[in-house]
Amino acid sequence: MISLAAAATGVASFVAPSDREVMQVDGPQILPVAARQVSAPWLPPRESIGQARGDPFTQRSWAPAPAAPLVSEAPQAPSAPSNPYRFAGTAHYRGSLKAIFVLADRVYAAPAGEVLEGGYRVQWVSPQAATLLYLPLGIEQHMEAMR
Repeated sequence: MISLAAAATGVASFVAPSDREVMQVDGPQILPVAARQVSAPWLPPRESIGQARGDPFTQRSWAPAPAAPLVSEAPQAPSAPSNPYRFAGTAHYRGSLKAIFVLADRVYAAPAGEVLEGGYRVQWVSPQAATLLYLPLGIEQHMEAMR
């Protein structure tokens, strides 16, 4: 057994190249592991990985980022909501000029000074126009007759 092991070691040392020598073959050169270079002529060149973009061990979260606070340049002056009434014209009724307003399927005949639904007061009436005052804010809204 010992002689068989000695013979195998001798054959292996005769066949295997040492770390310093290169064996010639028909194809590309085969180098021992210690003598191999990083880039071989038959392989495409590789680029280096580069610098790390951040710490891979930092804590990560899938929660969305907090929204930035809204910044307004100047406080907005309060404004009246859009006027729900349409001015249909005027009518003389019982000795006074009344404005005819339409809201959805309802019709209102109101003289100057009367308060309508939604906090609007008829401020001024003429045959071609009317002015409503939005009472909560004191804002006037001028309306032309519908055509």
